[in-house]
Amino acid sequence: MLLEEIVPIANHIFSFVDKLDKYGNTALIEAVKHKHYECAQLLIEKGNANVNFQNRMMNTAAHVAAMNGHFEMTKLLVKSGSNVLLKNNEKFTCFDHAENAGQTEVLEFLEPVIMEAKIWREKNCLAKIFVNK
Repeated sequence: MLLEEIVPIANHIFSFVDKLDKYGNTALIEAVKHKHYECAQLLIEKGNANVNFQNRMMNTAAHVAAMNGHFEMTKLLVKSGSNVLLKNNEKFTCFDHAENAGQTEVLEFLEPVIMEAKIWREKNCLAKIFVNK
């Protein structure tokens, strides 16, 4: 296939990046669920998929990756800006899901990321308080 033929097809596909399926999942969440790393990477890098989108259960792609022990996928999502502090309907973060599922490798990766995110959130909140006074 020629590049001139591929570009319109790719643009058409990427126009559906954040459309929802009947379960409220995006293409990114489905790619993560089914361990399609390259697909997830393409959706994020070329399709600008929303890594922080929350489905009907309020799970993000990071929740799905962490609970299923998809270490490389979890790293991809975090490096792409996934908010590791987001909670789902059960009030679980992706770290909580990894912990509940016994996903040691994911936990070891997420622990310092979570700590850094909590510190940043606290500093940011304090900065807003001082700015508003």
